[in-house]
Amino acid sequence: MELLGDFFLYVGHRILHEYLWDYHKYHHLIDTPTAVSTACIDGLDATVQAGIPTMGAAVLMQPHPLTFCAYAYARVAENVLNHCGMEHWLLNLVFLKFLPGRAGVANHDAHHRYSNYAKNAKNFGENFWLWDWAFGTLGHVGSTKKF
Repeated sequence: MELLGDFFLYVGHRILHEYLWDYHKYHHLIDTPTAVSTACIDGLDATVQAGIPTMGAAVLMQPHPLTFCAYAYARVAENVLNHCGMEHWLLNLVFLKFLPGRAGVANHDAHHRYSNYAKNAKNFGENFWLWDWAFGTLGHVGSTKKF
């Protein structure tokens, strides 16, 4: 579900930048994201980036209800982590960010830092850089604060 949900998130995030920027630009007013800034999001934006990808993955995978709850919880927690701007080995371990193809916090930080505009933005995927690599939108990945 994580891989499929992130693919849907990639597509939705890219659509928001390229066609529905007026609904996504509010979130990009914050060029240095924080955990709290995760909540600075328009309702349509939240639906396209969170609701549809999460439910789409669930409909296609048909998980057990407890598995779905765990996935939804992990998805929200990882979204907050991706906006916190900090990396730590323990967080990378808990969120499996050490696995091949996984996008670190720096990937989404770079999206906010270098893609605060509608067209030709980079780093749309949040959990995997695979989609950005496959569709030519993988951009600069800067460093994050370490604690």
